[in-house]
Amino acid sequence: MYLGNSILNLNNINQYSESIQQWGKCLSADGEILIYGCQVASGKEGKEFVRQLHQLTGANIAASETLTGNFNKGGNWNLEVIFGQLKSALAFTPEVRASYAGVLANIVVDTTDDVVDNNDGVTSLREAIIEANSTPEDDTIQLTAGATYNLTISGSDEDAAATGDLDIVAGGGEITVISQGEEKAVIDAGGATGINDRVFHVLEDAALQLENLEITGGFLAGSDGGGIYNSGTISINDSTISGNFGNTLGGGILNSSGTVSISNSTISDNSASLNGGGISNSFGTANITDSTIGVDSITDFVPGQDIILLDKSTFTEITSDSGTGFSVNTEFAIVTSDAEAETSEAFIVYNSNNGKLFYNANGTAAEFGSGGEFANLTNTASISEDDFFLRG
Repeated sequence: MYLGNSILNLNNINQYSESIQQWGKCLSADGEILIYGCQVASGKEGKEFVRQLHQLTGANIAASETLTGNFNKGGNWNLEVIFGQLKSALAFTPEVRASYAGVLANIVVDTTDDVVDNNDGVTSLREAIIEANSTPEDDTIQLTAGATYNLTISGSDEDAAATGDLDIVAGGGEITVISQGEEKAVIDAGGATGINDRVFHVLEDAALQLENLEITGGFLAGSDGGGIYNSGTISINDSTISGNFGNTLGGGILNSSGTVSISNSTISDNSASLNGGGISNSFGTANITDSTIGVDSITDFVPGQDIILLDKSTFTEITSDSGTGFSVNTEFAIVTSDAEAETSEAFIVYNSNNGKLFYNANGTAAEFGSGGEFANLTNTASISEDDFFLRG
């Protein structure tokens, strides 16, 4: 049974016994706990788990040992395993039960192999994604904490997750992929010697939530969004996006007209040959809280040919007009040391000796204020203000 990002089961219930006893103290004398979905009470271990919950909380408890939900999909709304005397009715009204089209169930991935085989008796991550895409209900896909799921089935020009990246499509409900314990599960596309694709592709009107994961090894020699390409809605929580490469934009994440929300996460050590080594936000909405965004690494920048895109909603001190270059000439400067960058009056400062680009939000005051280094041109290209495009 999931409690936030943690799993409570028969194997660890004793570790949490004191906390569980506190639940009982918060309940009334005739308090009840109803556990729907996930077949918590299935089998001998499931029934014993529910019995111990009953003992520790002192509450009357009922739980399901079969699929909960739509009858036509093998489900029902009965709580078959009961400890104590229940007085309450079902938690769902007859109208909700009649209209619910799916079943309450998680998809457990029990192999780290990247396979699609309905007859092998196991469920791979790719198979879980395909299954979740096929139904309109929300799905939770459970991965083993600390395990690495290598994507090895190469392919392109399809958006069904059958080959290459893991596609999340519209109509499949919100899909949550979560590590089952405290340690992150890793999803690895293999880098330059891997499948030559990103890790996740969230299509328009699709929704994905990533919990306690590491996304790495995305590599596209001819496209953008190395780790994740999002045109839908994606939430990234307690996760790391690292070691991905995008051809021009969004080494870690390319948010293309979508919505991305990032919390308690780290986006680092990703690279792109042009813009947004960590995140490139193209006509989308990005909400970032309590997270660390690393420096963009821009390789092979060609002045006069490539463009550095700056969104004024991010670089808020810039007052220059949108378009190519800086209409306020003093807002861009080239220096030869990091110390000079800290005290420059310009808001965008380039150190031509080491290729570092700084956002100098403090102006001539010491340090960079809310800014700092945001990109590194690894070839220390000789850039000018005409190599920038301001948007917003």
